[in-house]
Amino acid sequence: MRFLRRVRHDLSSGENLEIYVTALLSLTLAVLGALDVADGKVLAAATLATLALLAGGLLGSRRQVAELAAEVRARAAGDISAEDFFSGDKPELVQQIRGARDIGIVGVTLARTLRNSIDELERRAVSGSVIRIALIDPSGTAPAEAARRSTIPPPARGVPEPTAHLDRPPARTA
Repeated sequence: MRFLRRVRHDLSSGENLEIYVTALLSLTLAVLGALDVADGKVLAAATLATLALLAGGLLGSRRQVAELAAEVRARAAGDISAEDFFSGDKPELVQQIRGARDIGIVGVTLARTLRNSIDELERRAVSGSVIRIALIDPSGTAPAEAARRSTIPPPARGVPEPTAHLDRPPARTA
């Protein structure tokens, strides 16, 4: 049923027409050949026409890929550093969250992400959306790596790790 809905959507929007025409033509040729209804010359000509249709579709796809690659190159011409790209705020995130019913967030610290989107996350939770947030394991090496990435200085000697209270009671001093 899902397949038929996708086909109907593609046909009504004019997408992938060459694929559907090629598939229909190929099936028709196979049936005509199997039933011995069409002459071999007709089947050969129709097969070549089907191949020409496929080649035309491939040329269109290549053109689209070339246009997309040119657009990506044009946007990359600004030569933004990886650090600037990954550290910048993502204003579109709030819009994506606003329309989502199932939200999954994964990251090292998520401090900025959650701080910048907490209001919309709260609205989505109240409206019944499912929100899943992956947290780092406090007993592994991830907290130290997260602190290093966040430029938080390491704890001084004798000072417990910030996550120590999460998995065991605090140590008693005499």
